[in-house]
Amino acid sequence: MAVLVLRKALTHVRAHYRTEQGTRALVHDYQRQYQPGLFGDQPTKPRAKLVLMKKPTLPAAQDEGQDLFTWGKEHQSPENSPAKKRKQTAKKSDAFRDVVARVRTYRDSVGADADVARWQIEHAIEQHGFDRAEVFGKETPEKRPLTLAQKVVAAEGAIRHDISREHCFVFDGQGKVILTKAGDRSSITFTKEEMLTLVATPNVIFTHNHPQSYSFSVQDVVMAARIHVTEMRAVGPHITYTMRPPAGGWPAWEELVRAYQECDSAIRIVLMNAIADNRMSVEDAEATHGHDVMYRLSRRYQFL
Repeated sequence: MAVLVLRKALTHVRAHYRTEQGTRALVHDYQRQYQPGLFGDQPTKPRAKLVLMKKPTLPAAQDEGQDLFTWGKEHQSPENSPAKKRKQTAKKSDAFRDVVARVRTYRDSVGADADVARWQIEHAIEQHGFDRAEVFGKETPEKRPLTLAQKVVAAEGAIRHDISREHCFVFDGQGKVILTKAGDRSSITFTKEEMLTLVATPNVIFTHNHPQSYSFSVQDVVMAARIHVTEMRAVGPHITYTMRPPAGGWPAWEELVRAYQECDSAIRIVLMNAIADNRMSVEDAEATHGHDVMYRLSRRYQFL
């Protein structure tokens, strides 16, 4: 009788095992874990584990018909918790105050730091969705008179992507354009009268484009020293170079030419060795040559 009951039990378990896909795996794993050898195989670690979960108690005002998963996602997720929202609001407020402070500091500034700050301001406005009128004040930048820095950046935006020839804009200290001119792909030629005008104008900001995005040439250094610019700038499609005089003012341009040639000779030896050792291509050497020369020259004279 006991044998018959055991056989019936095994028949029932096997039939249930074959017909119920979901229950089958759990029963099989349970038997493997707690009654090894029942199905003629070796005991293995169960593939599934039954876990009893207590149904959450909803608040009194909660709709009993609402989907529990939706309710939990809205009210129990850390991403939507009140503490998380307060933290996000505080972070956005800090970002807004930082952007406004940058606007006040760099609104009328010209230079590499100001260029970076303006990019950061535009990036923060786009990232956080700030209102431009709130960031820049009651009057938006379009309604305000353009500052010197804005005029310089606007002029550079017009010539930055022209890879066919060079253009220059020369501003005085009040933001007035005193000269604009175009040249060929590698140079701009100035007349004697134009040079006299530039020399006689104080606080000059000279900006121009380099179609190949190279750094300052020896001609740029000579021009900066001869007309005593406040700032010399060169822009390319994706780069901006700036050069300001050292604390004691510009050295004589003849001295700068000799120093530039010395730095150029030293850098050429380094680059030629790199090309010979297959550590650098000719194209890469041409692209980095002017930058390396200007870096060494700037270290020598402490250009700002």
